[in-house]
Amino acid sequence: MLRKYNRTDTNAIIEYLQDAPELQIIFEANHNTEDHFHFDGFVSNDKMETVMLIFGGSIYLKADEDADFEEIAGLINLCNPVDLQTGIIEADRLKPYLKRVKNSSNYKLARYEGTPEVKAPKFEIKPMDIYPECRAVYDLLCSAEMSPGIPLDRYYVTRKHFINISSSRTYFAVDGENAVSTASTMVETQNGAYLYAVATHPDYRNRGLATEVVSKLIGDLTAEGKTCYISFRNPAAESVYKKLGFKVVCDKTITWFERE
Repeated sequence: MLRKYNRTDTNAIIEYLQDAPELQIIFEANHNTEDHFHFDGFVSNDKMETVMLIFGGSIYLKADEDADFEEIAGLINLCNPVDLQTGIIEADRLKPYLKRVKNSSNYKLARYEGTPEVKAPKFEIKPMDIYPECRAVYDLLCSAEMSPGIPLDRYYVTRKHFINISSSRTYFAVDGENAVSTASTMVETQNGAYLYAVATHPDYRNRGLATEVVSKLIGDLTAEGKTCYISFRNPAAESVYKKLGFKVVCDKTITWFERE
């Protein structure tokens, strides 16, 4: 039986998520503040064999093999998520019970184990802060076919919220008034960070700009004592991230849904 988590579950959840670092980072970044923003969580009632985190429009899941996958899928169906991210085995166990599935794909989770290199970037790299900068990054993501899926104003409010509580950041390379490459942390804790939304404008690709922005981002994060994680789906990205110093730690599955 699943139930909403409460504060007394915190230590048990963190311990259970030791081998699911991206879930651990998401949980720690959100439960540590009373200012929850599009976050909720569910755990198994009797023993810690399932943790399901709802963050934005996504669901992140870790479940043991003897968990009740039919019940878990029922809750997922009720939540009407954009996507579900979980282990490959969990995804296979859930498959018969999930509704409105659009498609799915395997991806890799990698941890940064390198040493950041300091090189002069081709363009100035700066942190996103004010509205015009947010609009430039938003336009870049759309041009790179990585649209946030929400209106610009809502994107700005969401990103500023996380930036203001020191739980996320966005860096971008700028050419004139245009953002040409960007990388962000989805969430951060005192000890960890989960990177996402790495994109380069089509007109500026194959110049190493994404590598420069990600290098700047992980350089600052590791200087603050944070272990960095990133996920990716294609071999080209894997080659780039391996050169940067990332090491694949596990394979996972993302499932996308048709929303009601």
